[in-house]
Amino acid sequence: AAERPYAVAIVEGQAIIHYRTLSRAVLAVGWHLRRSGIAAGDVVGVALPHSAMYLVTVYALALIGAASVALPLSDPAALRARYVQRFRVARIASDGADADPTGIPTVMVSAAALRDAPRNLPADLRVPGGERPWTIWRTSGTTSEAKGVPGLHLTSLAMARAFAGHFPGANERYLCVMDLTTAYGLNTCERTLFGGGTIVMPALPLAETEFLECIDRYAITHVALTPNFFSVLLPHLPADGVRCPSLRTAISAGMAMPESLRAEIRRRFSPALSIMYASNEGSYLTCADAALQERHPETVGTSMPGVELETVDEEDRQVPAGEPGSIRIRTPWMLKGYVDAPSEAQQRTFRNGWIYTGDVGVLSEDGMLFLKGRVDDMMNYDGIKIMPADIEAALLSHPAVAEAVAFPAPSVRHQHVPMAAVVLRSPARPEDLVEHCRPLLGSRAPVALSLDRTLPGNAMGKAAPREIADRMAAQLPEHLR
Repeated sequence: AAERPYAVAIVEGQAIIHYRTLSRAVLAVGWHLRRSGIAAGDVVGVALPHSAMYLVTVYALALIGAASVALPLSDPAALRARYVQRFRVARIASDGADADPTGIPTVMVSAAALRDAPRNLPADLRVPGGERPWTIWRTSGTTSEAKGVPGLHLTSLAMARAFAGHFPGANERYLCVMDLTTAYGLNTCERTLFGGGTIVMPALPLAETEFLECIDRYAITHVALTPNFFSVLLPHLPADGVRCPSLRTAISAGMAMPESLRAEIRRRFSPALSIMYASNEGSYLTCADAALQERHPETVGTSMPGVELETVDEEDRQVPAGEPGSIRIRTPWMLKGYVDAPSEAQQRTFRNGWIYTGDVGVLSEDGMLFLKGRVDDMMNYDGIKIMPADIEAALLSHPAVAEAVAFPAPSVRHQHVPMAAVVLRSPARPEDLVEHCRPLLGSRAPVALSLDRTLPGNAMGKAAPREIADRMAAQLPEHLR
């Protein structure tokens, strides 16, 4: 705001918000929040729609020393009430669009709050950040109740400086289609404002054709999406030729993206596809640009600046290159724990001076990381570590297989027995499919295989239903049980 006051910070509909205006808005809302009783150290739930005001409110809370936590309006009231209790929310910032049922005091945030602020705001409004949290991100909660990850002022600043080259800078434009209530959506906007770029913020949800039109209309240089969004774009892209050649970066993060989809996106959407592996606890960990993806299909790249990454066994010993292991990371800005999480959850993720991501990966000799799934998914067959994703990939390479999911059967003699279920697109015998896997997987090939009409999971490692696993386990010969 001081260096380039009339540079555009946010474009929202017909509104153009310059950096000087954004800075003034943050100060005005900070004054309003302080006057409403919010104090340094408070945790405030943000129950606002995806908008520029959402960003202003988050920054205003950070300014006065409070921390924000998202209370998505799309979540059921009971779930939002659990977040309020879990993270000890003292106030809720809302525009009145959705009354909160918890009885927590609500502070109204609107354009009127900006107009009511005095011209000369109090000098003591800004509270030094340091190691104080400015926000709390919620983990996905796929294995347990969602946990809170504190975003600290100093650590966020260090990460923004380290990763600046991957995000928009001055005179560059980011199209914000990831909801601000997610860590991915908020962090990408934070990185854009840190670099002096412009956030273009359309109303959500945004149809695929509207997304492509926005890239053209606003001369967008950066997008950040999930593989799911890239996938639904495919029918709207030309069969030959690049749809968006002016993009400088098209980031994919949040979940695995198969090489088949990557290749189509590089060829038909943008050659600037950048694959990033990230975690809520460790932020961005690795990156693979298009050149790395083409040389090393399926890789998620090498470590980001400042990130030390290892793969280890159950005794925390580094595993050899080419072997699967649990991924752990260490950075100069790493967090030390969750907000108010059980001790077992803390110990599982934060121990020995490292953050354990819960993912299994393989590191190549030259430092390329390949993701294989979650630690909880790994099978142990007579001491041989097997990832479901490897079995699924081998089965899907057979022309008769349309879908595949791999899973273990518990065994007294072997600990786990690797099995799989498939849906066929053309006739094939189970024993032939198992034999197809042996040259590709060796001793990691499935021992038993079931043919099914439909599968509840997919080739991304989702578990088969208990009835399929139990049925197949009951049919195993005695020496495998």
